[in-house]
Amino acid sequence: LRFIKLLGLTVAIVNFMIGLWFIFKKIFGTINEPGYASIIISILFSTGLILFAIGIIGEYLNKLFKSSQNMPLYSIDEEV
Repeated sequence: LRFIKLLGLTVAIVNFMIGLWFIFKKIFGTINEPGYASIIISILFSTGLILFAIGIIGEYLNKLFKSSQNMPLYSIDEEV
């Protein structure tokens, strides 16, 4: 679950950099279609944020599940 959270944050940062590249291309006129850059930027950035949010929710549910079990983190197989 921590991997998903880290992956989501990494994807969000990388997609933010790609978004800056699209903004740079839009400013200097290599993208001529109206609305293309804004749609691509919003899709890329929101994908990373969604992955990050799923990781946080997963960690919360994992803690909630473990606390509802009310079991110790280890079990004693046999006593000496």
